Formats: sequence, structure tokens, C-alpha cells
Amino acid sequence: LQGEKSLSFPAVDLLIGGLSARARGKASWEGPLRVDLDLETDSFEVSEFASFFPAIAAYGPAGKARLKLHAWGPAASPAATGEILPEKLRLTASSQTFTDLEGAERFSSGSIDAKLKGRWNGAEAQLFIDAKGLSEGSAELSLRVEGSLGEVDLAAFSSAPAPAPSVPSVTGVVSKPAPPLKSSGRLSIGRIKHPNFETQKTELAWDLRGLSKDLSGLDGSVKLRTGEGRFENLGLLASENPILKTALLPFLILQKVSGLVKIPLFPAFDRVSFKEITGDYAFQKGVMAV
Repeated sequence: LQGEKSLSFPAVDLLIGGLSARARGKASWEGPLRVDLDLETDSFEVSEFASFFPAIAAYGPAGKARLKLHAWGPAASPAATGEILPEKLRLTASSQTFTDLEGAERFSSGSIDAKLKGRWNGAEAQLFIDAKGLSEGSAELSLRVEGSLGEVDLAAFSSAPAPAPSVPSVTGVVSKPAPPLKSSGRLSIGRIKHPNFETQKTELAWDLRGLSKDLSGLDGSVKLRTGEGRFENLGLLASENPILKTALLPFLILQKVSGLVKIPLFPAFDRVSFKEITGDYAFQKGVMAV
């Protein structure tokens, strides 16, 4: 190679600690070493290589996946795009469990685009996720979610506030607390259940900006439509779950009014069966209007 300033190589089979892969590409050293590399792995056990994927290592991954990667630029800090193809993958986050995950997750500098299907806490789920602004130093995170959930069990959610998220870079390095989040999306839910609440065929749509720990800068809107259902012990239900507290806010107001005015035959709203719930909620600088 004396006198040469670059080297191209065809497909090469690699074995890295039990991980089978194929690589091809080009390296040049006219100045600092630069690479242009394509890598594709065979199916591998994610748990055995979780340290290579810190962004998901915290979720106890189990199952298999394949990886496609394209990297280019300075060898010391190349840019990268790629695709992770899960095969019956399992992830656990707090009390939430995702199983039988399949599909594709594409990533590039500061963004993730995923199309996944599987089961969430045992119920069928299909999700389309588009996340941007994941690079370190981004001023705003952007997250769009669309999809369908067969069932949501609200008892599986803790009312304790979640810790502030951190921003994972494409290489998986966790850095400073995340900037405010902009989120939009639409979900169809076959059934929502809770010991004190149940409803069918729920449609949820949202377009929110300024999502942060204290919500003081929250702007945007949320629209909720449910089918028939029932709820009881409304005060306890609202104190346990902030999502339901927001959705049932009109009933909470009516319940307070009924306790104040003492009008004969005015319902107490402690136990209610309904045909549907419709809610349009607007937020401006952290203040909600119904």
C-alpha cells in the first residue's frame, strides 16, 4: 500500500464476540483517517450486547434483533445512520412491559423514526414514532406518536412523578436533562380499564409545546372522545391518576358544585354510567381551559 492514500474493500465477514456481521467500505488517509463503512449483522441476542446500545440497556432488553449501519467521516467521530430490526424483542420500563416487538427503528444524527408492533402489557399495540432533537445541545425535543392500543390498564401507571428525562445521543451517551418537549399525535384505544373507571373505543389527539417538569410553559390542545363506560369514587380516581383527572375535570367541577348548592335531586356524580365523554382542552402558559 506504499504510496496509496485510500483502500476499498468488498464484503468481509466478521465475528465480534459471537456477533456475526458483514462489512464493506472505504478508508482514506490523505490527512486524518476517514471511513465510509457499511455494516450489517445477523440476528443476535440483544441482552448479550446491551452495552453497545445504552439507550435501551436500562430497559432490560431480551430477544433478538438485526442491525444495519452506515458510518462516514473522520474515523475518530464518524456520522452514522442505521436501522435496528427487532425480532420478538422485550423491553420493561417501570411497570410497563413491551413484548413481541417487531418492525424497524431507523436512526440518524439526532433523530429516530420507528414503526413497531407487538404487545403492551399483554394487549396488542401498533405504534409509529418520530423523534427529533435528540442530539446533545438541542434546544427542543420533538416527538410524534400515532397508533393503536388494544387495551390500557390505568392501574399499571404510578401516580408518582417520573424523573426528568435525559437526552441520549445517537451513540447512546446520556447527557444533561432534556430540553422542553414538543409532542403531537393520535391514539386509538380499544378499552381503558381501572377498578374505578372503564370505557370503550377511545380516541385521543394532542398537539402540545413546552412540556417540561413543571408544565408552566405548556401550550397547545388535547382532544378526547370515548365510548360508553362508567366511573365511581371520582375524587379518589382523580388523585391517583393525573391523566384521568384532566379528562374528568368537568365532572369534578360539577361534583364540587353539587356539594355546595344542595339542590334537591342534583346528582352527586359519585357513580356515573355514560354513553360517551367528549373533551376539548386548550393550554396556554400552563393554564388549562375546557
